Amino acid sequence: CQRCHGTINGHRCPDTQHINLYKILSPPHLLKQPFANDSNSLNREFYSELLHIIGLEETRDKGKKLIQRKPAGARNDGSLLENSINILKVRHKLDAFDNAALSGEEEEDRYFSIALELCITWLNRVLFLKLLEGRLIAYHKGDRDYAFLNSSRVSDFDELDELFFEVLAVRIAARTDSVLKKFGIIPYLNSSLFEESDLEQKTIHISGLKGRLDMPIHGATVLKDATGKRRTGDKSTLHYLFEFLDAYDFASEGNADIQEQNKTIINASVLGLIFEKINGYKDGSYFTPGFITMYICRETLRRAVVRKFNERYDWQCKDITEVYNRIDPAKLNEANELVNGLKICDPAVGSGHFLVSALNEIIAIKSELGILVDKDGKRLRGYDIQIENDELIITSDESFFEYNYKDPESQRVQETLFHEKESIIENCLFGVDINPKSVMICRLRLWIELLKNAYYRRGSEELETLPNIDINIKCGNSLISRFAIDEDPKKQPAERRRQLTELTRKYKEKVWQYKLAPSNKAILRKEIDGLKQDFRKIALPTDNDLLALRKIENEIAQMGFAFDKDGSEKRQKLLAEAEELTLRYEEKQRTIYGNSFEWRFEFPEVLDESGEFTGFDAIIGNPPYGVALQKELKPFYQTFALRGESYVLFSEKGLELLREGGQFCFIMPDTYLNLSFTAPLRSYLLNNSQLQEVVALPAKVFEEAVVDTTLLFAVKAPANSNFHDGLVRVKTFAKQVREIDLEAPGRQEMVPIRQWYEQGTFSLLGNASTAALLDRLERTFRKISDVAEMCSGIKVYEVGKGKPPQTEEIRATKPFTAATRLNDGFLPFYDGKHVGRYRLLWQENNWLNYGPWLAAPRNPENFVGEKLLIRKIVGATLIAAYVPDTSYCNTLLHVLKRKPDATLSYHYLLGILNSRFIGWYFRAKFQISVEDTFPQIMINDIQQFPIPEVSAEQQTPIIERVQRILADPDSPDIPQLEAEIDRLVYDLYGLTEEEIAVVEGK
Repeated sequence: CQRCHGTINGHRCPDTQHINLYKILSPPHLLKQPFANDSNSLNREFYSELLHIIGLEETRDKGKKLIQRKPAGARNDGSLLENSINILKVRHKLDAFDNAALSGEEEEDRYFSIALELCITWLNRVLFLKLLEGRLIAYHKGDRDYAFLNSSRVSDFDELDELFFEVLAVRIAARTDSVLKKFGIIPYLNSSLFEESDLEQKTIHISGLKGRLDMPIHGATVLKDATGKRRTGDKSTLHYLFEFLDAYDFASEGNADIQEQNKTIINASVLGLIFEKINGYKDGSYFTPGFITMYICRETLRRAVVRKFNERYDWQCKDITEVYNRIDPAKLNEANELVNGLKICDPAVGSGHFLVSALNEIIAIKSELGILVDKDGKRLRGYDIQIENDELIITSDESFFEYNYKDPESQRVQETLFHEKESIIENCLFGVDINPKSVMICRLRLWIELLKNAYYRRGSEELETLPNIDINIKCGNSLISRFAIDEDPKKQPAERRRQLTELTRKYKEKVWQYKLAPSNKAILRKEIDGLKQDFRKIALPTDNDLLALRKIENEIAQMGFAFDKDGSEKRQKLLAEAEELTLRYEEKQRTIYGNSFEWRFEFPEVLDESGEFTGFDAIIGNPPYGVALQKELKPFYQTFALRGESYVLFSEKGLELLREGGQFCFIMPDTYLNLSFTAPLRSYLLNNSQLQEVVALPAKVFEEAVVDTTLLFAVKAPANSNFHDGLVRVKTFAKQVREIDLEAPGRQEMVPIRQWYEQGTFSLLGNASTAALLDRLERTFRKISDVAEMCSGIKVYEVGKGKPPQTEEIRATKPFTAATRLNDGFLPFYDGKHVGRYRLLWQENNWLNYGPWLAAPRNPENFVGEKLLIRKIVGATLIAAYVPDTSYCNTLLHVLKRKPDATLSYHYLLGILNSRFIGWYFRAKFQISVEDTFPQIMINDIQQFPIPEVSAEQQTPIIERVQRILADPDSPDIPQLEAEIDRLVYDLYGLTEEEIAVVEGK
């Protein structure tokens, strides 16, 4: 603060109004300008040191950042991971697992997976407690007596275990005297986060770790000594963890106070991102930026809310404003119940980011509708509730809301926000993930959202307990179910309908009891599991073998005991068939059904009174892609294709899970727009939904992702309806930008859905002629990948890479490259600037000594002999050159080598790739805007290019002209030669004059 710099005579400034005024008048709040830092931006220092304490490191492999166990020589027995693995081994804890192989192929992999899950469980608790500690300190105006997560209170792993299970999980009145004396002020929270997990029951608690072990302090630690220099040496692991966490600020998020110390704030979103990355250690993790989850939830949920009101009251409202104008002030509770009736699901929930954004959006919608009321039905008047930077922001009288439990009005607002969040999480939000670690992290994120509005019960020093929200977030494979979702109740026997109705009533009752239960949760879980087993007995299966088995079993039961020869033979035949079907089905149980998720009955909130699945109001998320499909899934999905990816099936499943009129939005790679293997998905979308909006995102939205992505909005269509005559809004953004405003009008147009239906592809260009030409080319010609192999160039220097590992000195002195040829081991080394269109611009001024000492040397065969080099950065055309001899290149270039059986000349390929036509094809195919001044082309893009495979004689005209260009790159005839090559290329692709006009933009 310019006025007082945060202090007056050494004391904290009591006047925070100028801070609030600054925030209110800040560009992000007042002008809605984007924040410089997304709330989900990774704090690299915090992340790296936390990985170090766990015993992990981040590496890069094939363009992905992966997290892995530290290499053998760098491991430390004191790290949480290595300490856990050692205890698991010496106590032979793998013996407790019947399906240990599911945790990894090798024994060491299984120990790693189990130990990592334990570490995440423990760190979930510790970080939640750190946030709780921050809340308590903030509520009590900086009173450090409420700082309980430190070495003076918790001296070893035994006491941390005591804190988990004898303090947080036990009501204050039921705690022992010794516990009360040590941890008296710490509240009881009633959260299953502090119940013994199934994995802990089978393996170890944190108290089982060796507390005597030390570990080295991280080289880039945040810890400082008295002189301000980074700390060095070793430290007890638990004390190191506490001191590391205490170096950050977990208390100041949303706080108007001035920080006494310059500590970096760590919020729930940052923790979610970190755990998402740790959880995606095998395949890399692509955390969705906050501005995208905000936009998806805003658009999807507002449409869903408008539909809810229109259906209930037979209105024709178009948006939230029209709904607001029609709500009866005397029916605020009824309107609230209507919004609370929304059912929203993320079937690949990950860290729960989408559900957190949905939670905030529903609160904001209620506020905008004027239906946000306290327990007495009184509106929260005078408060402005908005979402900024993926956070819920509450202001009143030019001040940001802060909880003060001594102020009745502040108490009322805090209680209202807590119970609104509680109600929304319990009633509206559902998630599923195949990874149990993701499920834990998602539950943690939702508990943290409640913790943000935790309040003291009036007249007491006890915090309101947390609800049992864990039952809404479940573990399983969303794509596999044994039992059908859409059964036809009219075809069911009356007795079965009666059984379903009674079972559903009991099931809903037990689930609701669980959500409210302060104790006996284990008993209720057992009862709920029993009811789900009862559902399995009467639910109709989808598996053909199981259907046939049940039919045969029914026949055998009706036969009774046959004594004649024919009856006995028939019975024996049926028994043999039943045995064969049983064996086949049991094999499936071990493979594809091992972790199936039964949408048919897992969430009773989407079952009607007769037990039928009614569906969700909204399906949102970022499903996994790049994952190949199991062939066993083919019978279950209309969109299955052998080359397909998991996101395709998630899209079909997502629409299947919706009720009619339900809203759908996924982030999806743009491969579904026009590739042949995604044609079944396009057909499914066109015939089962009304497409609403497609947003083509910039290339760098996901920092680590290597594919371009889109947002797809749709609404599930009623059976047999036809939306092909509607329009779909298409928004496009320049591929290279990093900051975009999705809610700004931007560059958009309305495209006729029928155009896509007739073309069979989704062209975002809005140009039917372009789409038709792209489709013809894809169907007519083979691809570059059929005739050539490609690879990226070489990364020469990176500390820690290469054999032996490179040092800082090597990176600084660069001994493997030179401006002159030092010896025969040095060969030409090309940079992007050395490759022009057709020509090499290298002047014998860059050489490389190739060998295993390079950071990423790649296969040397890729660089032997003839090749084409293609620049990553393209212009109006691609920029490619021919290289006749063995040589190398860096990562700014791609290498293309003919396959051994290919008959196409390098000079022919060079003419095709440098042609005006291929430049147009790249921009049209991959939706590259003219605003993208320096777009990058990826290997995968080039591999998809159509290529005419023609005879040597047909190649000759292009080859001759290319050779003339290469022979004299400065010839004045080159423009004419290039124009002739362009015309020859048009002929090879069979372009008509109309198609040429499309390519040339006429």
